[in-house]
Amino acid sequence: MKAVFTIKYTDEQIKMIEDLGYDVIVRNKFLNEEDYDCDVLHCFKTLTSENLHKFVNLKLVQLASIGFEHLPKEELLKTDIKISNQNGIYSKPIGEWIVYNILQIIKNDKKIIENQQLKKWEFIRDVDELDGKTLLFLGTGSIATEAAKRLSNFGVKIIGLNSNGRDMDFFDECYSLSDIDKFLHISDFIINVLPATDKTYNYINKDLLKKFKKGTNFINVSRGLVVNEDDLLWALREGIVKNACLDVFVNEPLDVSSPFWDMENVYISPHISWSSSKKNERVFENLYDNMKNFIENKPLKNIVDLKKGY
Repeated sequence: MKAVFTIKYTDEQIKMIEDLGYDVIVRNKFLNEEDYDCDVLHCFKTLTSENLHKFVNLKLVQLASIGFEHLPKEELLKTDIKISNQNGIYSKPIGEWIVYNILQIIKNDKKIIENQQLKKWEFIRDVDELDGKTLLFLGTGSIATEAAKRLSNFGVKIIGLNSNGRDMDFFDECYSLSDIDKFLHISDFIINVLPATDKTYNYINKDLLKKFKKGTNFINVSRGLVVNEDDLLWALREGIVKNACLDVFVNEPLDVSSPFWDMENVYISPHISWSSSKKNERVFENLYDNMKNFIENKPLKNIVDLKKGY
């Protein structure tokens, strides 16, 4: 069975895949014509609407990312090609990043760093604690669960919203996302971990933001497309959202002309919440398990539903 990788691994790791029974070809981003008869493609964004028709034998696309909104969804739905992503691989570092963001805000980290740079010793009154605060998670998948697990000892109330209100470990309460209006006015922190789908595009917009408790803090670690950025800017200027920690944006890199850069109440990070020294190890472990399952005709992990978008 033939597998083409556009992701680099060590010689030892490639041999491990070959020992499963694969002929492995490693390329850079671009493929050669003889690569298109592969059975498995392991990549970030190699598969496009322009080249999909060339993959005459393709059965599995093993993505190296969580997101797959870049794939030619409509064309793929007409095929039997399975798509597997890295769901869960980056959940621990992103979960930690959410905790870090919350503590940045509650402890007024930006002001402390600013004063240090100015060599200014000043008592900062706008510093608080988490005990008694209410945290609302939009989405209760593996990322939210890892964050909730770490936050559960801070004395906070953790509410999670998901597609059907199912209970999840480490959440005090879970409800359907359709009940969101009941919780916006009581939440001190709102954390978005919803995937980018047709249903969640611009989900966080002015109509929703108007229902936020005044002074709510907002964190986004999922996808920029879930948030209407102009509406969020409005909410930040109006004081509806007191602080925002944004790791993702509609267009990345964030343009230097973006107003977000100059806002004192915005913490910007360059889509790095997933980064970890363990990421390559975890990605390969997931790849190996799925390649083994695939060649042994066993159920695959992290198969995505292109219709649902996750």
